[in-house]
Amino acid sequence: MEITIGKKYTALPIGFRRKVTGTVLNVYENTVVLEVEEYEQDDKYLVVEKQHRVVALKNEMTEAKRKEMVA
Repeated sequence: MEITIGKKYTALPIGFRRKVTGTVLNVYENTVVLEVEEYEQDDKYLVVEKQHRVVALKNEMTEAKRKEMVA
């Protein structure tokens, strides 16, 4: 799958237990940096600690289709 900067995707960031949805900021060889927009309330501490930016593996991402989580 080709990842596009500025598009929304759902992914399981490295170090997280649940998926988040966010906009792609940077694309690297095997990973992507996302600006988190939607996440599970249980992950609020992690999201805030990482200043709403997380790293996820490219091969574990899917295009965001609808709002699945709460911010």
